[in-house]
Amino acid sequence: TESGYLPSDTKEADITLDVSLKVRELLQASGMEVLMTHDTNTVPAGATLDADGKFLMDPMERAAYANGHDIDLYVSIHCDSFEANEEVGGMRTYYHLDGGYDAATESLAGCIAEKFHVAVGGKDPILKSMSADDAYYVIKHVNVPSVLIELGFVTNRTDAENLLSDTWRQEAARGIAEGILAYTQGDA
Repeated sequence: TESGYLPSDTKEADITLDVSLKVRELLQASGMEVLMTHDTNTVPAGATLDADGKFLMDPMERAAYANGHDIDLYVSIHCDSFEANEEVGGMRTYYHLDGGYDAATESLAGCIAEKFHVAVGGKDPILKSMSADDAYYVIKHVNVPSVLIELGFVTNRTDAENLLSDTWRQEAARGIAEGILAYTQGDA
């Protein structure tokens, strides 16, 4: 199923928003300004809402929104699933090399993956460069160094247990925030 090992009343979006808000809090505490596509309290002008009034923003809208602001980097946080093999698990950091921000993008991705691994332990995080044929639209079309983080797989029992743990989500957020800070401070 789409929810894998998550309880039926838990949505992946709830997990990723929780981690994203924790990352924002940590970054703001360090003096960094953070712009989010949504935080449950605000919805960008022109955003689409579903039948239940929940916020939707497709990848093209996200890229346009990011490109319409003066930002230095872009980080997109998600959960993954792979029903064909429940053994597949772990955090992944995806990035796209296009010649514009290659060194910075690789550095950002590496910093986040390393700090995440230190914060939560477990499986080594996987860094994966996405080709032009791959599906991650936003990281290919935002005009700054950008990465897409998959926190773990909802179809993997251990990952799902981690994703449901507030303590684990806090540590994951700390790792992501520390990775971003390491990148911005040139500690790559």
